[in-house]
This record gives sequence, C-alpha cells and structure tokens, in this order.
Amino acid sequence: MLAPPITWVDIGNEVVEKLKDYVVLDEERFYDVMASYAVMTYFHDVFTAVPFLWLHGPPGSGKTRANITLS
Repeated sequence: MLAPPITWVDIGNEVVEKLKDYVVLDEERFYDVMASYAVMTYFHDVFTAVPFLWLHGPPGSGKTRANITLS
C-alpha cells in the first residue's frame, strides 16, 4: 500500500513545528512567515527578486538563534 502523497501544507507544517522547537515568537503567524521564507530560499532562482527577512529586537531577544535555525 502506498503512503499518501506529501503536500506543501505538510511541508509547511513540519517546518513550523521544527521552528517552534527552537524559536519563541510573539505571534503564531510569524512562524508561517519564517517557514515560507525558508522554503522560498530553495526556489530563489524562480524569482526575479528575493527579499531579506529582517529580524530586529533588543539584545538577547533571539535574533541570532532565529537566523541559525532558519539556516
């Protein structure tokens, strides 16, 4: 019996769950933004322009941890 096909929603949900293991964000939707950005980087050659994900906050807020987790 074949396993059900993996969808983009499945991939996005898995990336969000992994992000939640390492990064704490104020709003739930920010996890979706970070997951979408991470997936987008694999397809950067499809786009004519690629944005930066600019993380900002006071020292000790987790910017570096978020960047390392994304990479």
